[in-house]
Amino acid sequence: MQELVKDTKMGPSTLLAPTADKRSDRGSKVGSPGHPLVSVIIPTKNSERTIRPCLESVCAQTYTNFEIVVVDNFSSDSTVRIAKEYADLVLLAGPERTSQVKLGAANSKGDFIYKIDSDFVLEPSVLEKAVRVALDQKAVGVVIPNLSYPKTSFWSEVRFFERLSYVGSKQIEAARFIRHDAYNAVGGHDGTLVAYEEHDLHNKVSKLGKIARIEGAAEWHIGEPKKLAEIVTTIFSIKEWCSCIGPSYCWASWSTRQQNISPVFSGF
Repeated sequence: MQELVKDTKMGPSTLLAPTADKRSDRGSKVGSPGHPLVSVIIPTKNSERTIRPCLESVCAQTYTNFEIVVVDNFSSDSTVRIAKEYADLVLLAGPERTSQVKLGAANSKGDFIYKIDSDFVLEPSVLEKAVRVALDQKAVGVVIPNLSYPKTSFWSEVRFFERLSYVGSKQIEAARFIRHDAYNAVGGHDGTLVAYEEHDLHNKVSKLGKIARIEGAAEWHIGEPKKLAEIVTTIFSIKEWCSCIGPSYCWASWSTRQQNISPVFSGF
């Protein structure tokens, strides 16, 4: 855990940003046994504040055989315009990000698919490390450490230490880098879920083979809340959704990865 923090040097501020559109010099857009194509799928909705650094961090990857597929949920801001500067394919779909990712996967060509949200940035070696560990360990999925950028606000710093405590936890972390054939075999994301969909997918894919993880690199959440009110609003939005579909269903995908649900979570 400490090694990860030392290597990342607090993440986004150290990332390499491309100076120009890199679509023309990115890899072959076809996969081979030792050099598979990775489809990076990014669902968006009114993401103009964070989508550019997100896409720039993907373009700055040391592993270059990838394509970018952005699936936008009918944004009213400049998200689509920005996405077209970087993405190989931009699609429009809704109503939720699970449906967006499924559409992106259906229209992608990669041997692996990697879903990231539009308010994350990647360290430059993330794709290279994920591909290597997937090939070396013959894994169907790869867990990539997920951390909060701590310099946004006091609350983002709190969340940084919270997420740091999750690194390496099989109960909390979920694979988002998935072999495409495995993704298709389990039916992809459950389009009815709006929360914990990654854990549901992880549970299904893990039945097909090994889940590996990378070390020494991470993805960083730059869309961190600046005020406590933003955290509370998010919590109550998820709680309202859970009350509509039933608490037991809401937590089913998460709870199947544990012997017992914590009282804190079960009271959500």
